[in-house]
Amino acid sequence: MKKAAGRIFLLMLLAVLFGGIQGPLVSAAAGSGFIRSVTPDWGAADISPYVSIEVALDTAVPEDVLRDYVSLLDPAGKPVSGVRITRGSGTSFYVDADVPLVSGQTYRLMYMDVVPLTQFTTASRPQVSLAGYAQKYDSMRDVPLNKTFEIGFTQPMLPESVSPDTIWIEDDRGGRVDVKVSLSADKQAASIAPVADFSSGRMYFLKVSGGVRSEQGVGLGTPTVLPFRTVHQQQ
Repeated sequence: MKKAAGRIFLLMLLAVLFGGIQGPLVSAAAGSGFIRSVTPDWGAADISPYVSIEVALDTAVPEDVLRDYVSLLDPAGKPVSGVRITRGSGTSFYVDADVPLVSGQTYRLMYMDVVPLTQFTTASRPQVSLAGYAQKYDSMRDVPLNKTFEIGFTQPMLPESVSPDTIWIEDDRGGRVDVKVSLSADKQAASIAPVADFSSGRMYFLKVSGGVRSEQGVGLGTPTVLPFRTVHQQQ
């Protein structure tokens, strides 16, 4: 740990002496045995606004250190809010944008504000539409890859109104996930299960449309959405 910290300190000193670093430092740092890889790659484009950045090191760094010294900067050089930094398994860590980044903008992941780890540009257009949807609950994090969701209702629901046409899951690109939707015997709860496991560390959106109706024909009202990010699968 001290050896790795020494290498980083040297990189910091060089940055100060030579007026900052304008390009990727990953290859140089990897050569000295600290940073192994960063995803997405430097210069990557059309990246999801809910990006999850993975950084692999050759030594473990405490999570509090990562939170103090790693930051995601917007095009103006200001730290982005709604970003979560967590340790992964072994020596990796993740930077998750749980609040969408601005479309068509370039962002940079930095160490101590002077060492660039990666730079990428988000997709030019929003790919997930949340217009008209109410988010009644906080976003869920670290959701299991085979998670089955359950939605409770205050009264029995019309079976034909509870289906993948009215309750579904989208990924962070707006694509629909293949799910199985079933109604409980008392018709007051719906289960939504993915046919195949979700992808690791990715953002998804569980949507319930106003087409869901009770046996008396009363609609749900305002469509709702529950954003969630799956757990980063341990390697």
